[in-house]
Amino acid sequence: MKIAVVGAGLSGLTAGKVLAEAGHEVVIYEKSRGYGGRMATRYAGKDQEQKLDHGVSYFTATDSVFLQQIKEWEEKGLVQKWGDRFSYYTGETLMSRTPLQESGIYSSVKGMNQIGRFMGRFSDVVFESKVGGITYFGKNRTRKRPWMINFQSGQVVSADAIILAVPAPQAYGILGMSQDETDTFKLLRQIDEIRYDPTFSLMIGFKGVNIPTWQGIECENSSISFISNESLKRGEAQSLYLTIQSTAEFAKQHQDDLKEKVADLLLKELSAVLGSWVMSYDWKQVHFWRYRSCVNPLDVPFLDREDDDAPLALIGDYFNEGTIQDAYLSGYELGQLWKKRFKNRVGDQAA
Repeated sequence: MKIAVVGAGLSGLTAGKVLAEAGHEVVIYEKSRGYGGRMATRYAGKDQEQKLDHGVSYFTATDSVFLQQIKEWEEKGLVQKWGDRFSYYTGETLMSRTPLQESGIYSSVKGMNQIGRFMGRFSDVVFESKVGGITYFGKNRTRKRPWMINFQSGQVVSADAIILAVPAPQAYGILGMSQDETDTFKLLRQIDEIRYDPTFSLMIGFKGVNIPTWQGIECENSSISFISNESLKRGEAQSLYLTIQSTAEFAKQHQDDLKEKVADLLLKELSAVLGSWVMSYDWKQVHFWRYRSCVNPLDVPFLDREDDDAPLALIGDYFNEGTIQDAYLSGYELGQLWKKRFKNRVGDQAA
């Protein structure tokens, strides 16, 4: 059967991979120009050739299923073990190592977006396709496929099943446009109260500066939450590149400010951590993440409408604890469920 996935973040790509490998036709629609969602990489700098992970700088793994997937990524040269050289800023003092060091930390080698590119090779991925709503034709329809996806461009496509793999507020907007013959409004009530914290990412490059040996700095009592040394991820880097993540409180306070002002404020905070030399930067860029981290995720791996005639499910980073691992497992577990449920519909090419 034809399964439409909305969103090319890790959860959507994972569900797509499982179902495509099972023989279903999977098409993933992504509103932006690239893979990964929060696992994003910006080609930054004056020549746009430096790769900086500006969504998440690293992720943790404890689940055996996710660790098995990471093993494959490691074998492909996409991820590496990380975090053994994290530092900790108390608000006054920079310590050589965080007192709460975690294990099972991983980061990218070629950029977080390359993980998405690898996962996306199993499905047909269509970029710059923003979904405006979905329409259900009902059990007494003349069309064979129950769903119509409506794009903001005016384009429409049909599908046998839909997976919404976007942040909860975006999923809410898409579901809210569906016709009331369906029971999708039950899903709306379940995600109505889901909230996210925003953040700003400041990417900054330097020339003629020695590259520090620390991989990252966790910060407390600061407007900065984390500083990532992106230069150490790419092998023999010649220059220093940092990604600075703000706190949610800072992002909420300054989300309506000009990016130049945001950059200046974060640079001032950065100088308090590393020293005044950071003001002699070569270039800087700022990105605002409206849906950076879910503050009240649902204690389930996904939501499933449980309708074999018109399957519809919600997956993503607002389930379980809202981590990258949970986003992966959300897509994986739904994919496994649908793989079993719809094994008799493999190859279904309804018009």
